[in-house]
Amino acid sequence: MNFKYLPGQSNFLKITFGLVISFGLVSAGYSAKKMLRGEIITYVPSPPRSNGAAAMGLGDRTGSPIGGAGSSCANCHSGGSFSPSISIDVKDGASNSVTSYIPGTTYTIEYMVLAGSGSPSGYGMQGVALNSSNGAAGTLFSPGTPNTQITAFGGVQYLEHVGTSLSGLFLTSWTAPAAGTGSVSIFARGLAVNQNGGTSGDQATASQLFSLTEAVPTTISFPGTPFCANELNQSPTQTGETGGAFSAPAGLIIDPGTGVIDISNSTIGTYQVDYAYSMGTTSFSITINPTYIETAVAAICSNETLIFGSQTLNASDVGLNTEFFQSIDGCDSIVNLTLTVNTASLIQESATICDNETLSWASQTLDASNAGLNTAVLTTVNGCDSTLEMNLTVLPTYSETTTITICEGETFDFNGQTLDSTNAGLNTSTFQSANGCDSLVSLTLNIETIDAQVTVASGQIAADQSGGAYQWLDCDNGNIEIVGATSQSFSPLASGNYAVEITIGNCSKTSACAEVTVFTSLHENNLSLISISPNPVKDVLHIENYNELLQVISIEIVDAFGKRALKVASADETINISKLPAGTYFLTINHDAGQEVVKFIKI
Repeated sequence: MNFKYLPGQSNFLKITFGLVISFGLVSAGYSAKKMLRGEIITYVPSPPRSNGAAAMGLGDRTGSPIGGAGSSCANCHSGGSFSPSISIDVKDGASNSVTSYIPGTTYTIEYMVLAGSGSPSGYGMQGVALNSSNGAAGTLFSPGTPNTQITAFGGVQYLEHVGTSLSGLFLTSWTAPAAGTGSVSIFARGLAVNQNGGTSGDQATASQLFSLTEAVPTTISFPGTPFCANELNQSPTQTGETGGAFSAPAGLIIDPGTGVIDISNSTIGTYQVDYAYSMGTTSFSITINPTYIETAVAAICSNETLIFGSQTLNASDVGLNTEFFQSIDGCDSIVNLTLTVNTASLIQESATICDNETLSWASQTLDASNAGLNTAVLTTVNGCDSTLEMNLTVLPTYSETTTITICEGETFDFNGQTLDSTNAGLNTSTFQSANGCDSLVSLTLNIETIDAQVTVASGQIAADQSGGAYQWLDCDNGNIEIVGATSQSFSPLASGNYAVEITIGNCSKTSACAEVTVFTSLHENNLSLISISPNPVKDVLHIENYNELLQVISIEIVDAFGKRALKVASADETINISKLPAGTYFLTINHDAGQEVVKFIKI
């Protein structure tokens, strides 16, 4: 016995002896069996639509950007007249509705599907939270209502129905994304159904969008803590809500309105500063460390020094001196030192000699090896030395040799002499220092010469100079450099006038322009089987009579120098040449019967 049924509708099977069996919608995974005249007939219905779109592999139906144009529950469900709507509400831990989120904080997202008319038998929905890049924003967990599930699909999480909700209320917990995510968009679409087992008689809501902005959490801090007791007043750094009240335990002097701490008048210790604002209280701990003051005495001779912390004390520092040392906790320890200075004499002299001279001083013979400070010491009755100091400056004499290379036609200034190619070889000059010490410099002058002659033969031009760097120039085109033409010889593709720039070391020289006649085999076929239009052409080239070529092997375009400018990948009657620069070109088509060459101008 065979029979057919309509999915999602009531079906009736009539048995020949008058028995009528009614089949309604059967949930997925079940079958109905009836024993009819000794036969077993199995009924297996179509897959249901009650598991949520993402859970069934249908993807996004919320109306978000990742669902694509036209993606909706209405793609499957239609025919109903319930005028349903869906609302979205986000609440904090105190059940207050919010329009902004604090990163990392957990909230409750509440979706409510309501019918505007009629009496639907149940409700379904799908919702998703996305960041500005249409990726997952935050994390969904712990659905809070029956017939509600969280489904991961396409890298994001969806809250959607499983089965049918009788109330239309769908809840889930949601942890907001990390700081810096920016605004979050929550998309949702609801569904009112008649539970006839199919998709007819149902109606979907419009897509709903709920936006959350990222909130800055309220915090306070006092950068720089711990502080020292002698520091200036310290102001707080705040984020989030301002206008709150500051407070601290006794001993810390703080302005309750601004949070400014009077460090120098507060008591040494560690304190917790509290900041109360409309949504609660935030705190920050600071520490004030002590400073110290000590006294000391010392004595030196008038020609001595004393290292005192970061200071070097001498006779001019007699009396009270103060130094700031750092204690173990990083604060200043102040030391007041009283300095006594005993008399000592100091005689200072200076002299200058050339490095080949000597100087007699204080029973010593000084020479170039004594350059700098020289000291002779006598002892006085108070134990302080009487010191003689000689600061000797030694001026050098020089005998140097050097080599300089200049280009042909250049000059070189050598101690007031203007040297040129006539001075090639060894040159000497005597320089005099400020103290009259002579210095002799020997200069070898080299002249770099470049042969800029060229030779033209058999369509080729070559530089007579070897061993240099070469760059060939197109004289007929403003002496523009010819790309890739950097050898000693050059074989142009077209007749014209050419020159070469030759560089050796730091010297360059350009030859005169020379005419080169080139004979090339590239020419237009006067009896070509094809023609092209338009000519001149700007963007698209059309090949006339292309179908007369039986088998095309290759198509390419070469420029006036015979260099390939464009290779056409596939045979076609039209060729896009919009990217070619303006100029003269040849269209070359190789086919089984020969080659067609047609000249055209690109404008």
